Amino acid sequence: MEEKKDVKEFVKIALQLHSINPKLFEGYKNRMIGAIEVQKLLQNKEVS
Repeated sequence: MEEKKDVKEFVKIALQLHSINPKLFEGYKNRMIGAIEVQKLLQNKEVS
């Protein structure tokens, strides 16, 4: 449930940023993708 809330918030912020400044949007998008990848790696480590 928390993950869906985070995704909705990300999309909301991303859309606002894209309309204001596409370069900021790209940086934000890349940062969020990196955070998601790290979260997946950490979750996999906890399971192991």
